[in-house]
Amino acid sequence: MGFIRDFKLGVNSYINAVIFIKKHKLWIYFLFPMVIFFVIYYSGFTFQELKRDYTAGDDASMIKKVWYFFVSGFFLLMSYVIFILFCFAILSIPKKLGFLIKRS
Repeated sequence: MGFIRDFKLGVNSYINAVIFIKKHKLWIYFLFPMVIFFVIYYSGFTFQELKRDYTAGDDASMIKKVWYFFVSGFFLLMSYVIFILFCFAILSIPKKLGFLIKRS
């Protein structure tokens, strides 16, 4: 019985959060992370596809293998940089919502 009660509490909390966002007109803080998330999600697949395209075959020369290794590393590095930027964007949102916190 505890699972069903907790599940209902979770759903009700989510509904209350959406009502709160709508009531206080905070949609920009709700939509901005969603847009960033979808951009990162799409770019992750793009970088993965580019990394797959830049793979040297077994018959490739040493210079070509080294070049593909660095290009693949660049794509991996860019995916981490985008992820870190996403984390900083998410972490900066509570500072912007500081006016909602009532101080005693």
